[in-house]
Amino acid sequence: MSFRRYSSTVAEGDTVIICRGLNQVQAVRVAKGDVIQVQGGAIKSEDLLGKQYGSKVYTSNGKQWVLILHPTSEWWTRALPHRTQILYTTDISMIVLQLELRSGSVVCECGTGSGSLSHAILRTIAPIGHLYTYDFHQQRVNLAREEFTAHGLQDLVTVECRDVCSDGFSVEDVADAVFLDIPSPWDAIEAGKRALRASEGGRICCFSPCIEQVQQTCVKLEQVGFTDIEVMECVHRPINVRQSNIKTANLGLRHVHPVCKTSSTSAGPVSTTSSGLVNPVSIPSSTNAEPVSPVSLNSLTSTGPVSATSSACTIPVSTSSSASTGLDNPVCTGTSSNAELVYPVSMTSSTRIELVESGTTDHASEDTMTPNNMIPATIATTTSSTSTTVNNTTTSSATNHLYYPGQVTITTAQPATNITGHTGYLTFATLNPQ
Repeated sequence: MSFRRYSSTVAEGDTVIICRGLNQVQAVRVAKGDVIQVQGGAIKSEDLLGKQYGSKVYTSNGKQWVLILHPTSEWWTRALPHRTQILYTTDISMIVLQLELRSGSVVCECGTGSGSLSHAILRTIAPIGHLYTYDFHQQRVNLAREEFTAHGLQDLVTVECRDVCSDGFSVEDVADAVFLDIPSPWDAIEAGKRALRASEGGRICCFSPCIEQVQQTCVKLEQVGFTDIEVMECVHRPINVRQSNIKTANLGLRHVHPVCKTSSTSAGPVSTTSSGLVNPVSIPSSTNAEPVSPVSLNSLTSTGPVSATSSACTIPVSTSSSASTGLDNPVCTGTSSNAELVYPVSMTSSTRIELVESGTTDHASEDTMTPNNMIPATIATTTSSTSTTVNNTTTSSATNHLYYPGQVTITTAQPATNITGHTGYLTFATLNPQ
């Protein structure tokens, strides 16, 4: 197995990706006798031999499991040992696209670093292309060479320890593309021009974390003769999509049918007789309730048209011919200019009903309501009690509050506050054929 050739099972010496999640990956080399330490336990290398890639493997204590995956350049970018700052897939994909890399391309790279971009380039230009990569740090060069060999890429890459800014590239007039990831890319642009094929031209990319570096780079590119200079920034911007429940106003307007109310009639709770007529019931003046006009119902059916004293509206209202149950629909009576909503409820004469509007809602009581109360055309009640002490005598009274709770579910899509993925700016330019 190597990064170039796919194998279905794990063999000794293979590099495998141990995955416990998208952000919990590590790359290990399988060798007999080794023990692989993972979060939550350990795995013996012998347990991986012969396993198919994509299999689930449990730790020695049996409490945790991991997936063993075939290595790719994307997984290597997530799992590699960091020797320097690296480029991630967001920038790498744009670099490979803009440099127009393909199988057989020849690329010169200055700034090998940890080899993140190098692996992506090698996968793209295989099997007949070649990568010349340079770094001024000898230890990093040695480690990168060892990794390329372990991954089966040694015949596609040449790794050298060299200061390109002062010494230039070791090859000239051979490259299709040049990539510079160094602190002062403007010092290596002329060397990059000489490395590109003069007869065919090519593309160059400079990576810089600071915009001041970009400014100097663009000036130098124009002086040397590059055209189509373009600067871009690749930013990974997650979007959070979630559903939220929002309470609607406590006005009783959801899933109900209003009936008009006049200002000249008398008010009170409603009781239903066996004949199907609904008659007003007088209540004490201390309740401050507004009068409600009598309503005539169809005596033959439980549902019929409502005939109000005013001609403002006529709509069906469901009721029971015998019960002391409440009506599911409010009664709306009155002129069209000042129509109010009234919610008739069947009750005993000793019950006091108070309609709690949204401005005077007892929020402490409302917060205790569950979604089961939030049923269309259903009235939920809570009870609050008060006590008054007069002449050492305590008098208690209870009030039933009527609520008409409702909620609406909405779906929102908002950009995440933490924008990730920014590492720097990419400057691209073209060298036309000479």
